[in-house]
Order: sequence, then structure tokens, then C-alpha cells
Amino acid sequence: MIVSLLRRSVEYSTRSSSLLGLITAFFISLLISVTIVSSLSAQQNLGLEESQYLNISTWDSLVLKPKIWDWYVPDGESFPAILVLGGSEGGNGYGRNWGEYLSESLDMAVLALSYHGVDGLPENLESIPLEYFIFAWDWMKKQNGVDSSSLGIMGVSKGGELALLLGSGFVQASAIVAVVPSSLIWQGINFSNWWEKKSSWSYGGKDLPFQPYDLSRGFNKILNFYLNGPENPVSDSVIIPVERINAPILLFSGSEDLIWPSENMCSKIIHRLQKSNYQSAVYHLNFPDAGHYFHHPTSIVPTEEWLHRTLSDTGGSLEGYKEANLASFEKTIQFLKEYLIP
Repeated sequence: MIVSLLRRSVEYSTRSSSLLGLITAFFISLLISVTIVSSLSAQQNLGLEESQYLNISTWDSLVLKPKIWDWYVPDGESFPAILVLGGSEGGNGYGRNWGEYLSESLDMAVLALSYHGVDGLPENLESIPLEYFIFAWDWMKKQNGVDSSSLGIMGVSKGGELALLLGSGFVQASAIVAVVPSSLIWQGINFSNWWEKKSSWSYGGKDLPFQPYDLSRGFNKILNFYLNGPENPVSDSVIIPVERINAPILLFSGSEDLIWPSENMCSKIIHRLQKSNYQSAVYHLNFPDAGHYFHHPTSIVPTEEWLHRTLSDTGGSLEGYKEANLASFEKTIQFLKEYLIP
């Protein structure tokens, strides 16, 4: 079922060293902004390349180490659970932002999981094994009180890309929220060597196929690296097969996104789902005056000085951010209540 609803300002539809310093400074500025199912066999013939992280058992054990994850548990004997994934800022600040609210207000367990950028995990977002998230998923569903039939994923930016990828054949989710996500598997991010070409994700010890950055548009905006990819993917294997997801999906995007073209990529996701006659509910909320940064509980109030600095890097106006954050927060709560809470 594809749902489409329009209004004036918010769209609901289903549809060199200096360079390195600029890039590194940008990603640092984002710090605050912050099982295996039968279709796995479809992922096995993707022309995978060898990954640098072959010892999957080491990654499995990392899920249980302090400072890599936070586990928020509500009162009660039975409750849903959600895996929350941040983006290229590293750590699990985005998940922590949501953990306390969802556990206390919606009686939902939250696993806020880091996957790079903290002690014990890689600094770079490259070749991250999907087995790590599958292990975390299985750990989450086995915890006392968790209703294993009511599990969700929520991710922002690269975490949104990851949420859709995991749901497309690696875990069976009951609901997925993807905030300013990608429609493609992108080249990974190496903060010390931007030119290195590796996938963001790996599986079975091999890198997943990926869309490389487009350097032909110049280096004055990070957005330039991503503009060409959605229109000209190097192969079908770099497109996330979202039609394999078997759950309701909620997408958010911003027309003024200066990081990557989230509105266009969400439209690509919607088109692919429509083409496949997708049977579950799908919602896309696009905010014309918002950029890449929004989507946190309204109890978190950044200073306007910090917001102005962040929005200058990530796009959108202050009013656009405020509208997007409030509307996306309210829609997220509505969506989780409808599809994840029994």
C-alpha cells in the first residue's frame, strides 16, 4: 500500500590537504547532530571484493562492550524494540537522543549502536560488516521482555542507508524509519584518505558493490560528490533492493540538503517500490526548507548559535529546521505507535 498526501509546506508522498581539512572539519561538525532471513541468498552473487575486516567474530564481541552501545529498557513484561543507527558523525549520539524518550514515553526498548568513530571500532566508515548488525539484532531480540515479533530499525543519513540495506534481506523488521537516507550503497568514508575507494559495508568478508564519488563537479561542496550517483548508478547492484523489505517504511528528506540529494534519493526509493507493487505502507515526508539536519525529540533544544553553524554546513533555514523537526518527530511517533507497538 502506497500512501500519498500533499500540503503546502510539507509533502507526504510515496514517491588536496585543504580539501581533506574541509571534509574532516565538516564531519566533525556533525558529531552533535546526531535473524538472517531467507532472502539472504539473493545477496550472495554481487561480485563482492575482499574486505579488510575478515574476523567477524571480533566484531560480534564488540556489540557487548561499554561505550559502543546503550540499551534503554522500559518497565513492563513485554515491549517492542528498535535498533537506532547514526550516520557519518560516528558514535551513537543520535540513538541516545531517542533512547530515553522512546523507552519512557512509548515503552519501547532502544539499542543505540555505534559502528565507527569510537574506541574499539574503526575510525573510518569503510567495509563495516553487516554481520555486526545482524549479531546486534539477534542480541536485541533475545533480551528479557522484548517482543521478538515487533522489532524496528531507525537510521539517519548513512544510518538511513544502512537501515534500508539491512531491511532488504539481512534482518526481518516490523517497521523502518529512514531519515535523509540514500537509495544507493555508497563509497565508504576514509577521514585520512578521501581518495581511497572501498565500500561502506561488507558481508561474508567481502565489500558490497558501491557507487563511487563523482569528483568531476569540483570539491567546493560535498554535495557535488553525490549528485550524479542517483541518476547514473554504476550498476544495478549498487541500488538498495528496497522492494525486498517486508515492512512499513517511513522516509524523511529535505529539499535544501547540502550533504547529499536526500529528496531525489527518497523519490528513487518510492519509484522502485511503486514499480514492484510494494504491499506494505510507505510514507515520504519532504520538507522544502530543511536540509540534512533535523529529527530528534522535541525535548532536545540546540542553541540557535549552534543551529546556525550546523545549518550553514548541512542546509536549510532555521524555520525550515524547526518545522521539519517538529513534523518529523510527530510523524515518527505516530508511525511507531501504528506499526511497532502491539
